[in-house]
Amino acid sequence: MSLELTMLQEAKTQRDTARTFYGYNHRNRIGNGEFFDTLNTTSKDFPLLSPRSPRGIVKQLTKPHGLYALNGLIYVDGKVIYYNDKPTAYVDEDSDKTFVGMGAEVIIFPDKIAFNTYTRKVRHLEQHNEATTLVTAELCRVDGTRYDVDKTSSTEPENPFHGMLWLDTSDPELWELKIYSEAEHRWGAVSTTYCRLNGMSLGYNLKDYDSVDIQGITGEDVQDLNGSHIVYKAGDDFIVITGTSVKWKGYHQYETVTVDRKLPDMDFICQHENRLWGCSNKTHEIFCSALGDPTNWSRFLGISTDSYVATVGSPGDFTGCISHGGYVLFFKEDRIHKMYGSQPSNFQLTEIVCRGCAKGSHESLCSVNEVLYWKNREDVCAYTSSMPAGIGDNLGDDVYVNASSGAAGRFLYMNMDDASGKRWMFTYDTEKNVWHKQDHINARWMTSFDTSLYCIDDLGRIIDLTGNQGEPEKPVHWMVETGDLGIDSQNNSYVGSMSPDARYLSKIQVRLDLDTGSHIAFAVQYDHQDEWKEVYRMAANGKRSILVPIIPRRHDSIRMRIYGVGPCKVYSFAKTVEDGGFRE
Repeated sequence: MSLELTMLQEAKTQRDTARTFYGYNHRNRIGNGEFFDTLNTTSKDFPLLSPRSPRGIVKQLTKPHGLYALNGLIYVDGKVIYYNDKPTAYVDEDSDKTFVGMGAEVIIFPDKIAFNTYTRKVRHLEQHNEATTLVTAELCRVDGTRYDVDKTSSTEPENPFHGMLWLDTSDPELWELKIYSEAEHRWGAVSTTYCRLNGMSLGYNLKDYDSVDIQGITGEDVQDLNGSHIVYKAGDDFIVITGTSVKWKGYHQYETVTVDRKLPDMDFICQHENRLWGCSNKTHEIFCSALGDPTNWSRFLGISTDSYVATVGSPGDFTGCISHGGYVLFFKEDRIHKMYGSQPSNFQLTEIVCRGCAKGSHESLCSVNEVLYWKNREDVCAYTSSMPAGIGDNLGDDVYVNASSGAAGRFLYMNMDDASGKRWMFTYDTEKNVWHKQDHINARWMTSFDTSLYCIDDLGRIIDLTGNQGEPEKPVHWMVETGDLGIDSQNNSYVGSMSPDARYLSKIQVRLDLDTGSHIAFAVQYDHQDEWKEVYRMAANGKRSILVPIIPRRHDSIRMRIYGVGPCKVYSFAKTVEDGGFRE
């Protein structure tokens, strides 16, 4: 009798060890060391996996309307402007604010005021004056001084002297001022194009070379006094403008005259090279203020410090603007307009058809280490100087809108809404090219100051997202979720999803370091079922390697979640998968 022995084949096994963790990758096929989902994790300790630091709660506000940083932290609570935590001034409107820094001033919209961070004073950029009593117009010198007439008569004065001024009234309709020249022994006409407009409070709070709009002049012969003018000289009760129709006889009226210094209505605004720049979807125009003067937007004297305006013919609405790399960039959803030049005479606007900024995501425009980032309709874009490049593949197919961004060190923080309206905070490590998803915080008015990134949350609290300042929040709850274990390696020859056999997850080994008071747990999900089953939990025990006990179960796919509370560092994550035979 002979015995036949059956040779047993050794089960195929696959062991993957991740020692470098590449963060969030929400796609169907991910790499070793990547995670399909994350919560409150960071690449700050790259290549290790760790939770983010607790955020700092800096201050509780009552009715927050905005946050900004310029030589200190500035915020608006109700109608009060706080600078370095001290109430210093007031805004006009009880509404949300947009801030732009220019020199030592913070320009605040929609109030159109400027807050000086050194003097702590507020000034209005617009000015509205009304003269409701007597208003007169008379010809004058450019500095506003009147001509001291020596003689007013219809006949030539006797015994004239050099430089004598005579107001000739021989023509009742056209008086003429004349000056005597002793060298030529004759009278010559004095010509001027400057007109002094007098009226109570007519020039209040105006300054020389302001651009203004005048309305209310009723005389038929002096209608050129209405409209846009440059103020060559201003006093509380007068302004000097050009007015060629005014005669030496002068003009007067008792009807109300208004003088307005206005800012154009703009959808987006930024500061670049000591000018404010803005754009309007209503007029399809791009504007800039006079050099160093945010109060003047229609000063056109033909000099280098002039204001500037240009009509843009490309289709679609503007979606944002920012100063970057020595240029002003005006965004639409499918293009960028780039402004070159240093003064109005050489300003040149070019057009780049490319992935622009999505509507509602103008606050996502953010520069980190000389690279500009923004949220496009389908992607997150990075831009240096030529064309934008997409960096958002790891966000998967999920649609995100209404993005806003901030910068802290090498990290881009991007806060945006998903399709259901939930708001998520993502971080992008610009050096390691690693994404992480954090939590549902709604971080409004993100602004960087020193080494911190501040925001205001839905509870009205000023939060330091980096955790450098303020009272630390409660220990952070964090989580990572793997892809299908055994099929997420891009470098192994054995790929589980292509195998006809079922598999067993036979072993998981993790090396980690848990701080005092922290704990960690592991849960598994088989074949994409809804139920997650916790398989292991442990409290702080220093740096060590642990073997997560897995009860072998035949499966087509398996995922694992690692979640915990408090500081933790994961050094490596090793998994062993064995072939389990034929699967139907």
